[in-house]
Amino acid sequence: LLGLETLRIVQRAIELILSRAGEENPSFDRVKEWFSENMASGCIDFDDQHVYENVYHQGKWAGIFQCTQNGAQRLFKRAKPCSIIDIATLTSIYRPGPLSAKVDKLYVNSKNNPEEVIYKHPLIKEVLEETYGCIIFQEQVMKLCNLVAGIPKDECNAMRKMMKPSKSSTESLEKARLLKIQFIDGAVANGVKKQDAEELYEKILYFAGYGFNKSHAVSYAIDSYYCAWLMTYYEEEWLCAYLESMEGNPKNRSKAFSEVQSLGYKMVPIDINHAQKT
Repeated sequence: LLGLETLRIVQRAIELILSRAGEENPSFDRVKEWFSENMASGCIDFDDQHVYENVYHQGKWAGIFQCTQNGAQRLFKRAKPCSIIDIATLTSIYRPGPLSAKVDKLYVNSKNNPEEVIYKHPLIKEVLEETYGCIIFQEQVMKLCNLVAGIPKDECNAMRKMMKPSKSSTESLEKARLLKIQFIDGAVANGVKKQDAEELYEKILYFAGYGFNKSHAVSYAIDSYYCAWLMTYYEEEWLCAYLESMEGNPKNRSKAFSEVQSLGYKMVPIDINHAQKT
């Protein structure tokens, strides 16, 4: 299991929300109950554009998961995400491989000018429209193999692995040659022009080395959205929880203070009349 400090901040923010409502020292079960009633998948609106605009578009980054680095913040502001998939895509792009390949510039340009994206075939559009023509996720590679090239689903994962760069032995080169033939022939059989099928295959090869696991990326995107939602609708509680999380981290504490001050808050000196913890 991968533990995230962010989820502890979310828990603390909910405790503060309940405390402000008059519930002193709410139990963990009460926190879970509040979460289930307000933030669980069946309750929270993942398409709430006010959340996206308030946080990701305006750049309110205090404690926002996946947006703690300056480079990621700049990328998010340029791309202006409007959905969980957008967030997942951006966090998948913000890695050394995709950045060195300029995938970020390609994606942002395509997202900001979707009418300029040419998909060549409706089947290709069905797979890549959510990422504006860019192949971002490993699952997209598998779906292209299945939907466009007609390769059975139980073979698609093996196809994905074979497409990744490997040692150029005689055996691997022959497998790659046969794979290309299988892909192109299958795509042509489904109505894709041969030249377009060849270009798509080369595009897959280009992106295959950078592809990220979509289920992992979406899970992280949801965690990021939780932070943004709390920042939007319970800003004070979220910021207090975020600052509390920096109590034992002097290195990041000054950064957290600066982020909160940039939102218009004033940091006051320690005052025994207001202190709650010794």
